[in-house]
Amino acid sequence: MPQSYYLDLFADGGGMPDRRYTLTGSSGSVAAWEQQIQGDIPRANQTGGMGGDSGGGQTAVEVMVPGNKVGVVIGKGGETIRQLQRRGGVKMVIIQGDNIPSALEKPLRISGDPHQCQRAKEMVLELLAEGEMKIPVPRTAVGVVIGKNGETIKRIQQESGAKVQFKADDGHSPERVCAITGSQDKVQIAAQMIQHLLIEYNASDIYIREKEAWVVDWGEAEVGVVLSEVTGSLEGDQVEA
Repeated sequence: MPQSYYLDLFADGGGMPDRRYTLTGSSGSVAAWEQQIQGDIPRANQTGGMGGDSGGGQTAVEVMVPGNKVGVVIGKGGETIRQLQRRGGVKMVIIQGDNIPSALEKPLRISGDPHQCQRAKEMVLELLAEGEMKIPVPRTAVGVVIGKNGETIKRIQQESGAKVQFKADDGHSPERVCAITGSQDKVQIAAQMIQHLLIEYNASDIYIREKEAWVVDWGEAEVGVVLSEVTGSLEGDQVEA
């Protein structure tokens, strides 16, 4: 299974011929990668640097990641980049000039089998193209979107391909925010499904409220109507209030 680590390669060597780097990750992955990097340095010196193809059917490709998207690719605690590596069967490293957040693009190097690298590159590009739509959902309708045991929200995610989840509940607002994440077409599909559920819910809610008002109106009338308990139909006999 590919190991995950995070590499900071400092752009300025401070006038020295060498450049500093730092590795961040689990102790096992950092130790393994440190050993590999140190082993690569003599070979790179002999060959004049690394090319696009390291031989043995292995290759390396780069994807430029916008500075404000670096965190998206890495994920919380490096979880996203680990998942990308597992799914793609490749190794990934983001090369940064420093640790200061910046809007400048950062290169993401992907190495491995050429076909797997291409697929991994596509996965990264899909991730970078993702956006988020937020839909306010009345607190009373949250259960309609989630469904029994989460069945409805799972179905929305499966059919749309988008990620759907409710933001943390503040306990005070009359609405809760439903966040939809994914590519534009997937987000639109999920949003339409949720809006359809809310339309159905609102129609049902309006019907119930109108029915309650209708019953109250009849109860306040000077002449009432007797409802049959057996059939639920309206009897023709009128009684005085």
